[in-house]
Amino acid sequence: MRWLGALIALTCAVRVAHAGDVGVVTIGEPSLQPAVVKHFEKWLRKHGHNVIDSPLSVDAINTLANCFTLDDLACARGVFDARAKTPTLVYVGIALNGKNVTFNVYWFDKGKDAVGERRVCEKCEGNAWHGLTDKMLERLAGETTVVYVEKGERHGSRLWPSLVMGAGIATLAAGGIFFYYGSLDGSDQKYIYPDSTPVGIALAAVGAGAAIGGTIWLVQTGGTSRTGPVATATPGGAYVGWVGHF
Repeated sequence: MRWLGALIALTCAVRVAHAGDVGVVTIGEPSLQPAVVKHFEKWLRKHGHNVIDSPLSVDAINTLANCFTLDDLACARGVFDARAKTPTLVYVGIALNGKNVTFNVYWFDKGKDAVGERRVCEKCEGNAWHGLTDKMLERLAGETTVVYVEKGERHGSRLWPSLVMGAGIATLAAGGIFFYYGSLDGSDQKYIYPDSTPVGIALAAVGAGAAIGGTIWLVQTGGTSRTGPVATATPGGAYVGWVGHF
C-alpha cells in the first residue's frame, strides 16, 4: 500500500503546484460585474485553482483600469507585478453596447508573459456569455494548444525593417564599389571612371541612412508585446481568433 500512498501524495503535490493562488478583477459594466466574478471564480475553482478575494487594492484596480483605458499593456503588467497579492491574476474588462457584450480577458502570471483575448457576445441574453468566457479561460490558462502567428498592425513585423536594413547595407556596399572605381587614376590604369565618385558618395549616403533607419525600426519592433491571430485545437473542435501577448 506504500506505493498507493506515494501516488496520492505525488498527485496532490502536482495539483497544488499547477494551480496556485489566483484572483479575479473586473472592470466595466457594473450590472454584469457580480455575475462575471462569480462565474469566473467558479470556473477557476472547478479547474483546481485556489481563488483569493481582493487580489488588488481599490487604488491598484483603478490604476490598472487607467492602464487599459490608455491601452498601455506595459503599465498593466507593472501594476500586476508590483501590487498583486497573488501570483496569478485574471483581469476581465466588460463593455456593454446594446445587446452586445465585449469581454477583454487577460491572464497574468508572475515571471511569464501575460496573455489576453477579446471576444464579443452578440445579442447576448441571459447566461449566453458563459460558454464564450469558458472557452476564453481554457485558452488563456493554457489548457488547449495555442499557435501564435506574428502580425504587424500594432507593434510591426520584423520582415519590413529587416528588408530595409538589408537593402541599406547592400546600397552602402554598392556605393563603396562605385567610389573605389571612381578613385582609380594614373597612366597605368586601362580604364578610369571619373563619374563614379559622386554616384558612389550618393549611394553610400542613401545606404547608410536606410541601414540606420532599418536598424532603429527593427529594434522598436523587437519588444515583448505582441498581438496576432490565434488558432486553438481542442478535443471538441477548433477556434480561430485574436489574442495579445506582452
